[in-house]
Amino acid sequence: MRRRTFLGGLAAAGVTTTFGDVGDAAPSVRFGFITDCHYAAHLKPSLMRVYCDSLVKMDAFVEKMNALGVDFVVEGGDFKDLGRTPAESLAYLDAIEGRFAAFKGPRYHVLGNHDHDNISKEEFLAHVSNEGQKAAKAYYAFVRNGVKFIVLDACYKPDGTPYGRGNFFWKDTLLPQEQVAFLKAELASATGPCVPIVHQQLDAKDSTCIRNAAEVRAILDASGKVKCVVQGHFHDGSFREENGIGYFTSPASVLRAAPANAFSLIEVYPSGGVKITGYHAAKNYSRRCGI
Repeated sequence: MRRRTFLGGLAAAGVTTTFGDVGDAAPSVRFGFITDCHYAAHLKPSLMRVYCDSLVKMDAFVEKMNALGVDFVVEGGDFKDLGRTPAESLAYLDAIEGRFAAFKGPRYHVLGNHDHDNISKEEFLAHVSNEGQKAAKAYYAFVRNGVKFIVLDACYKPDGTPYGRGNFFWKDTLLPQEQVAFLKAELASATGPCVPIVHQQLDAKDSTCIRNAAEVRAILDASGKVKCVVQGHFHDGSFREENGIGYFTSPASVLRAAPANAFSLIEVYPSGGVKITGYHAAKNYSRRCGI
Protein backbone atom coordinates (compact mmCIF):
# COMPACT_ATOMS: atom_id res chain seq x y z
CA MET A 1 0.00 0.00 0.00
CA ARG A 2 1.34 3.39 -0.94
CA ARG A 3 1.50 5.98 1.82
CA ARG A 4 -0.03 8.63 -0.45
CA THR A 5 -3.01 6.45 -1.36
CA PHE A 6 -3.74 5.66 2.26
CA LEU A 7 -3.68 9.28 3.35
CA GLY A 8 -5.75 10.37 0.39
CA GLY A 9 -8.46 7.94 1.40
CA LEU A 10 -8.36 8.90 5.04
CA ALA A 11 -8.65 12.61 4.28
CA ALA A 12 -12.19 12.25 2.97
CA ALA A 13 -15.01 11.68 5.42
CA GLY A 14 -16.16 8.09 5.54
CA VAL A 15 -13.62 6.69 3.05
CA THR A 16 -12.27 3.25 3.95
CA THR A 17 -8.80 1.78 3.51
CA THR A 18 -7.78 -1.80 4.25
CA PHE A 19 -4.45 -3.35 5.13
CA GLY A 20 -3.78 -7.07 5.39
CA ASP A 21 -6.24 -9.87 4.76
CA VAL A 22 -9.74 -8.91 5.84
CA GLY A 23 -11.49 -11.71 3.91
CA ASP A 24 -15.26 -12.11 3.92
CA ALA A 25 -15.71 -12.72 7.64
CA ALA A 26 -17.13 -10.11 9.99
CA PRO A 27 -14.56 -8.10 11.98
CA SER A 28 -13.63 -9.45 15.39
CA VAL A 29 -13.43 -5.98 16.95
CA ARG A 30 -14.58 -2.48 15.97
CA PHE A 31 -13.22 0.50 17.89
CA GLY A 32 -12.97 4.26 17.62
CA PHE A 33 -9.68 6.13 17.75
CA ILE A 34 -9.03 9.85 18.26
CA THR A 35 -5.74 11.49 19.16
CA ASP A 36 -4.02 14.81 19.81
CA CYS A 37 -7.06 16.76 21.01
CA HIS A 38 -4.84 19.27 22.92
CA TYR A 39 -7.79 20.82 24.75
CA ALA A 40 -7.07 24.20 26.38
CA ALA A 41 -9.75 26.86 26.59
CA HIS A 42 -7.45 29.88 26.98
CA LEU A 43 -4.93 29.19 24.20
CA LYS A 44 -5.38 31.17 21.01
CA PRO A 45 -5.34 29.28 17.70
CA SER A 46 -1.74 28.75 16.64
CA LEU A 47 -0.06 26.83 13.82
CA MET A 48 -3.51 25.66 12.71
CA ARG A 49 -4.27 24.23 16.14
CA VAL A 50 -7.65 25.33 17.50
CA TYR A 51 -7.36 24.23 21.12
CA CYS A 52 -10.71 25.53 22.36
CA ASP A 53 -12.72 23.51 19.83
CA SER A 54 -11.57 20.17 21.19
CA LEU A 55 -14.63 19.66 23.40
CA VAL A 56 -17.08 19.93 20.51
CA LYS A 57 -14.80 17.74 18.39
CA MET A 58 -14.82 15.11 21.13
CA ASP A 59 -18.62 15.37 21.23
CA ALA A 60 -18.72 14.66 17.48
CA PHE A 61 -16.41 11.65 17.88
CA VAL A 62 -18.41 10.18 20.76
CA GLU A 63 -21.72 10.74 19.00
CA LYS A 64 -20.46 8.95 15.90
CA MET A 65 -18.97 6.02 17.83
CA ASN A 66 -22.15 5.60 19.88
CA ALA A 67 -24.15 5.57 16.66
CA LEU A 68 -21.82 2.97 15.14
CA GLY A 69 -22.03 0.78 18.25
CA VAL A 70 -18.28 0.15 18.44
CA ASP A 71 -16.81 -2.17 21.07
CA PHE A 72 -14.70 0.53 22.73
CA VAL A 73 -12.92 3.84 22.12
CA VAL A 74 -9.31 4.94 22.59
CA GLU A 75 -7.81 8.42 22.84
CA GLY A 76 -4.21 8.32 21.68
CA GLY A 77 -2.51 10.94 23.85
CA ASP A 78 -2.04 14.72 24.09
CA PHE A 79 -5.58 14.71 25.44
CA LYS A 80 -5.21 18.25 26.79
CA ASP A 81 -2.69 21.05 26.54
CA LEU A 82 -0.87 23.38 28.93
CA GLY A 83 -2.90 25.34 31.45
CA ARG A 84 -1.55 28.49 33.07
CA THR A 85 -1.33 26.58 36.35
CA PRO A 86 -1.33 22.88 37.22
CA ALA A 87 -4.88 23.31 38.53
CA GLU A 88 -6.00 24.73 35.19
CA SER A 89 -4.33 21.85 33.31
CA LEU A 90 -6.24 19.39 35.50
CA ALA A 91 -9.46 21.32 34.89
CA TYR A 92 -8.92 21.00 31.14
CA LEU A 93 -8.26 17.30 31.60
CA ASP A 94 -11.44 16.85 33.64
CA ALA A 95 -13.45 18.74 31.02
CA ILE A 96 -12.42 16.64 28.04
CA GLU A 97 -12.52 13.43 30.07
CA GLY A 98 -16.12 14.30 30.89
CA ARG A 99 -16.97 14.55 27.19
CA PHE A 100 -15.08 11.32 26.44
CA ALA A 101 -17.06 9.59 29.19
CA ALA A 102 -20.27 10.15 27.21
CA PHE A 103 -19.31 7.13 25.12
CA LYS A 104 -21.59 4.25 26.06
CA GLY A 105 -18.97 1.58 26.53
CA PRO A 106 -15.36 0.92 27.55
CA ARG A 107 -12.83 3.76 27.20
CA TYR A 108 -9.02 3.69 27.19
CA HIS A 109 -6.23 6.28 27.31
CA VAL A 110 -2.71 6.49 25.91
CA LEU A 111 -0.21 8.90 27.46
CA GLY A 112 1.20 11.67 25.25
CA ASN A 113 3.95 14.20 25.87
CA HIS A 114 1.58 17.16 26.40
CA ASP A 115 -0.20 15.18 29.09
CA HIS A 116 2.92 15.79 31.22
CA ASP A 117 3.25 19.57 30.79
CA ASN A 118 2.93 21.04 34.31
CA ILE A 119 1.44 17.95 35.94
CA SER A 120 2.89 14.53 36.73
CA LYS A 121 2.15 11.19 35.11
CA GLU A 122 0.46 10.13 38.35
CA GLU A 123 -1.76 13.23 38.44
CA PHE A 124 -2.90 12.67 34.87
CA LEU A 125 -3.74 9.03 35.54
CA ALA A 126 -5.67 9.94 38.69
CA HIS A 127 -8.05 12.07 36.60
CA VAL A 128 -8.91 9.53 33.89
CA SER A 129 -10.46 6.08 33.80
CA ASN A 130 -9.56 2.95 31.82
CA GLU A 131 -12.04 0.10 31.59
CA GLY A 132 -11.31 -2.73 34.01
CA GLN A 133 -8.67 -0.85 36.01
CA LYS A 134 -9.27 0.31 39.58
CA ALA A 135 -6.72 3.03 38.92
CA ALA A 136 -5.72 3.99 35.39
CA LYS A 137 -2.39 2.52 34.27
CA ALA A 138 0.20 4.06 31.96
CA TYR A 139 0.71 0.83 30.01
CA TYR A 140 -1.44 -2.28 29.93
CA ALA A 141 -3.06 -4.91 27.72
CA PHE A 142 -6.61 -6.09 27.25
CA VAL A 143 -8.37 -8.64 25.05
CA ARG A 144 -11.57 -8.17 23.07
CA ASN A 145 -13.05 -11.04 21.05
CA GLY A 146 -9.71 -12.80 20.68
CA VAL A 147 -7.70 -9.68 19.73
CA LYS A 148 -5.12 -8.40 22.21
CA PHE A 149 -4.52 -4.66 22.43
CA ILE A 150 -1.21 -3.58 23.96
CA VAL A 151 -1.09 0.05 25.11
CA LEU A 152 2.42 1.44 25.61
CA ASP A 153 3.80 4.58 27.28
CA ALA A 154 6.88 6.00 25.50
CA CYS A 155 6.83 9.25 27.49
CA TYR A 156 10.36 8.80 28.80
CA LYS A 157 13.57 10.70 28.15
CA PRO A 158 16.45 8.86 26.46
CA ASP A 159 18.09 8.27 29.86
CA GLY A 160 14.95 6.52 31.08
CA THR A 161 13.61 9.41 33.16
CA PRO A 162 9.81 9.58 32.99
CA TYR A 163 8.23 12.76 31.66
CA GLY A 164 6.62 14.99 34.27
CA ARG A 165 5.89 18.67 34.97
CA GLY A 166 7.37 19.85 31.69
CA ASN A 167 10.51 17.75 31.99
CA PHE A 168 10.52 16.54 28.39
CA PHE A 169 11.26 17.48 24.79
CA TRP A 170 8.89 16.11 22.16
CA LYS A 171 11.72 14.69 20.06
CA ASP A 172 13.18 12.76 23.01
CA THR A 173 11.09 9.64 23.54
CA LEU A 174 11.94 6.13 24.67
CA LEU A 175 10.16 2.89 25.45
CA PRO A 176 11.87 1.78 28.70
CA GLN A 177 13.18 -1.76 29.05
CA GLU A 178 10.48 -2.63 31.57
CA GLN A 179 7.91 -2.06 28.83
CA VAL A 180 10.02 -3.80 26.19
CA ALA A 181 9.89 -6.87 28.41
CA PHE A 182 6.16 -6.34 28.99
CA LEU A 183 5.56 -6.16 25.24
CA LYS A 184 7.51 -9.39 24.65
CA ALA A 185 5.55 -11.20 27.34
CA GLU A 186 2.16 -9.99 26.12
CA LEU A 187 2.95 -10.99 22.54
CA ALA A 188 4.21 -14.39 23.64
CA SER A 189 1.06 -15.13 25.65
CA ALA A 190 -1.36 -13.94 22.96
CA THR A 191 -3.44 -16.61 21.25
CA GLY A 192 -4.66 -14.36 18.44
CA PRO A 193 -3.74 -11.15 16.61
CA CYS A 194 -2.28 -8.21 18.54
CA VAL A 195 -2.62 -4.45 18.01
CA PRO A 196 -0.05 -2.25 19.80
CA ILE A 197 -1.13 1.36 20.46
CA VAL A 198 1.34 4.13 21.39
CA HIS A 199 1.39 7.92 21.13
CA GLN A 200 4.77 8.41 19.45
CA GLN A 201 5.83 6.74 16.23
CA LEU A 202 7.53 3.36 15.99
CA ASP A 203 7.98 3.41 12.22
CA ALA A 204 9.33 6.86 11.45
CA LYS A 205 12.85 7.46 10.27
CA ASP A 206 12.90 11.01 11.64
CA SER A 207 12.60 12.98 14.87
CA THR A 208 9.08 11.83 15.69
CA CYS A 209 10.38 8.31 16.25
CA ILE A 210 10.83 6.51 19.57
CA ARG A 211 14.58 6.23 20.11
CA ASN A 212 14.62 2.44 20.44
CA ALA A 213 11.97 1.89 17.76
CA ALA A 214 14.16 -0.49 15.77
CA GLU A 215 14.41 -2.78 18.80
CA VAL A 216 10.64 -2.67 19.28
CA ARG A 217 9.91 -3.29 15.60
CA ALA A 218 12.16 -6.36 15.67
CA ILE A 219 10.05 -7.75 18.52
CA LEU A 220 6.83 -7.08 16.62
CA ASP A 221 8.25 -8.68 13.46
CA ALA A 222 9.42 -11.79 15.31
CA SER A 223 6.05 -12.34 17.00
CA GLY A 224 4.16 -12.90 13.76
CA LYS A 225 1.06 -11.67 15.58
CA VAL A 226 1.00 -7.99 14.60
CA LYS A 227 -0.44 -6.66 11.34
CA CYS A 228 -1.10 -3.07 12.43
CA VAL A 229 0.24 -0.54 14.96
CA VAL A 230 -1.86 2.51 15.88
CA GLN A 231 -0.10 5.81 16.70
CA GLY A 232 -0.52 9.60 17.06
CA HIS A 233 1.92 12.48 17.74
CA PHE A 234 2.68 13.44 14.10
CA HIS A 235 -0.22 15.77 13.41
CA ASP A 236 -0.41 15.39 9.65
CA GLY A 237 -0.91 11.64 9.99
CA SER A 238 0.86 8.98 7.95
CA PHE A 239 0.95 5.34 7.01
CA ARG A 240 4.03 3.22 6.44
CA GLU A 241 4.48 -0.50 5.90
CA GLU A 242 7.52 -2.16 7.46
CA ASN A 243 8.06 -5.91 7.03
CA GLY A 244 4.38 -6.60 6.51
CA ILE A 245 3.19 -4.50 9.45
CA GLY A 246 1.13 -1.39 8.78
CA TYR A 247 1.95 1.61 10.99
CA PHE A 248 -1.09 3.91 11.05
CA THR A 249 -0.54 7.40 12.47
CA SER A 250 -3.88 9.14 12.89
CA PRO A 251 -4.10 12.83 11.99
CA ALA A 252 -4.57 15.17 14.97
CA SER A 253 -8.05 16.20 16.01
CA VAL A 254 -6.82 19.67 17.05
CA LEU A 255 -6.03 20.78 13.49
CA ARG A 256 -8.27 23.57 12.20
CA ALA A 257 -11.52 24.91 13.58
CA ALA A 258 -14.60 22.76 14.08
CA PRO A 259 -16.33 21.14 12.31
CA ALA A 260 -12.97 20.00 10.87
CA ASN A 261 -11.89 16.99 12.92
CA ALA A 262 -9.98 13.73 12.60
CA PHE A 263 -10.89 10.35 14.01
CA SER A 264 -11.25 6.78 12.78
CA LEU A 265 -13.27 3.63 12.98
CA ILE A 266 -10.78 0.74 13.10
CA GLU A 267 -12.00 -2.80 12.45
CA VAL A 268 -9.73 -5.75 13.22
CA TYR A 269 -10.38 -9.07 11.47
CA PRO A 270 -9.61 -12.62 12.63
CA SER A 271 -6.47 -12.64 10.45
CA GLY A 272 -5.21 -9.45 12.12
CA GLY A 273 -5.93 -7.43 8.98
CA VAL A 274 -7.55 -4.04 9.51
CA LYS A 275 -10.03 -1.76 7.85
CA ILE A 276 -9.72 1.92 8.77
CA THR A 277 -12.47 4.42 8.01
CA GLY A 278 -11.48 8.06 8.47
CA TYR A 279 -13.97 10.77 9.36
CA HIS A 280 -13.73 14.52 8.82
CA ALA A 281 -9.94 14.70 8.67
CA ALA A 282 -8.48 18.16 8.24
CA LYS A 283 -6.85 18.42 4.83
CA ASN A 284 -5.18 20.78 2.39
CA TYR A 285 -2.67 22.06 4.93
CA SER A 286 0.75 22.57 3.45
CA ARG A 287 3.21 22.39 6.33
CA ARG A 288 4.09 20.01 9.10
CA CYS A 289 2.82 21.33 12.41
CA GLY A 290 5.04 21.47 15.47
CA ILE A 291 4.16 18.72 17.91
